[in-house]
Amino acid sequence: MEKSGRGIKSIEIGNKLLKVLVDKCEPLSLSDLAAASDIAAAQAHAYLLSYRKLELVEQDPTTRLYRLGSFAMRLGVARLHNNVALQAGQQATSELSNRLGLTAVMLVAAAGTPTVVHVSEGLNRIPLNLHQGSVWSITGTITGRVFAAFMDSEAAENQIQAELSQTTEEMVNAAEAEFDRTSFQQHVDNVKKQGYASGSGIIRDVGAIAAPVCDSSGNLLFVLSLVAPEPLMNNGNRGATVKALLDATQRISAEVHQLDLEIQEAEKRPKRGRKAQQEAT
Repeated sequence: MEKSGRGIKSIEIGNKLLKVLVDKCEPLSLSDLAAASDIAAAQAHAYLLSYRKLELVEQDPTTRLYRLGSFAMRLGVARLHNNVALQAGQQATSELSNRLGLTAVMLVAAAGTPTVVHVSEGLNRIPLNLHQGSVWSITGTITGRVFAAFMDSEAAENQIQAELSQTTEEMVNAAEAEFDRTSFQQHVDNVKKQGYASGSGIIRDVGAIAAPVCDSSGNLLFVLSLVAPEPLMNNGNRGATVKALLDATQRISAEVHQLDLEIQEAEKRPKRGRKAQQEAT
């Protein structure tokens, strides 16, 4: 249906609720959601009930706050799959895993949080529940440090603040989990200088190497991460592993830059009128 056609009004109204959840990037109460969407609370509750059944929205049973659901994440991932840069990232993820024998993971920022969109498991399985749509910590993972270093957004900053203020016993006992803002920022600054991150995160005996892919304006598109048992990450081939990862991310970034230039050049060319186009054909 064309935009100028007659749409379904109720869908357009309900979309206001989803848009608020996306824009706010945090769980919200019914009253806050209704107010921000300019919808009566009773009407908003009816929409949210249907959205919960469809898994577009979920409600925390303890706090009663609403957030985007699992199907909303799947919709986002499906949309991302159509992106040329991300398709190149998926191919690189599989190639790295096959060539190095390590698990390779591709993650994007969803509401400021590192979110898995593609996984290629290597020969050496690791004790992680890796699947499309799973969310990783920013402050507690090596990959998260790359997001913190190259992603500039209010949502990311909010996520970092939330993680730094929620120190669970499991995280405190982790080998390299940092919950002091100063020490965490030192890690982030180091990642900016060297262009990648490496080390161990909140999972004991599991190491990672992660690097960013950015567009021509320096905006973070996604992060590629190699994950494996620490002995494999720290063996004599570590330098070659880092080089293979950086070669892949830099190649994709170069391809994205070239695509951006081609688009810019195409936009500068004078557009021919319909009559001229018909005469040419």
